[in-house]
Parts: sequence; structure tokens; C-alpha cells
Amino acid sequence: TKDVTRYTNFRFTSMAQIGEQVFATDGTKIYTLGGDTDAGDNINAEIELPISDFNDSHLKNVNRVYLGLWADGRMALKTITEGLTERWYSLDAPTAGLHELRVPLPKGVRARYWSFKIGNELGSDFTLDSVTLLPIVLSRRTR
Repeated sequence: TKDVTRYTNFRFTSMAQIGEQVFATDGTKIYTLGGDTDAGDNINAEIELPISDFNDSHLKNVNRVYLGLWADGRMALKTITEGLTERWYSLDAPTAGLHELRVPLPKGVRARYWSFKIGNELGSDFTLDSVTLLPIVLSRRTR
């Protein structure tokens, strides 16, 4: 795939994987990457979907998102619309295997361009299998 992984808040200059172990260096030390915490701090993770107009120039409302998800704690979904307006929604994710989680969103939000972020809260572990977005195309092209 052409997926990109981006690590932030690191000053690593290179990384390597030997067997199952991942190593990184900042030029002065070598670090082993792994574990459930970062020196005792929660590890925050998120997935950001690319901005999209769903191949249509009309305004849209996305009032439902379905996530194929497993998590051992709370998750969050963020919607990002034109003008970089962000709205956060906290989710109670299923903990017994992968489930489809329906995320209802407000019906009054209208925009041409949408993006979404899905992330953990308090460092919870999660597996995201699928994201289904259901935009409703409105009759207006501009505001």
C-alpha cells in the first residue's frame, strides 16, 4: 500500500527492525521501541483520513459513521470540516472482539469538505478494521 506512518514528538534520525524488535536512534543513543507506555506515559494514537468532498461539489452532512473496531478503553472520533472546524465525539468502544460501532453525528453540520480522525483516549489499545462514512448530499453547492 501507499499508506504513510508518521511519528510525532520524536527526534529520531533513523529506525530499524531486527526480527520483531524495533530500534531508533537520535544520533546519541539507541532506543528500543515497544511496550504499553512511553516511560510511564500513555501512548496516544490516531488515524487521520484524507480530506474529501466525496467526489461531489455539493454541501454534505455526514450524520453517521460506522467503525469496525476493538478497543480496551475509550476512543474518540473527530470531524474536521471547512475552515478547520473540529468537533470531538467520545466513544464507548466494544471490548469483546471486533464489532461495528455506529457513531451518530449531529444533522446540522454542513460542509463540502470533510476529514475524520479516530484515536484512543488515555492510551487505550485498539484495532481499527474499517471506516464507513455515509454522507447525505444536499442540494446547495455553496453557502
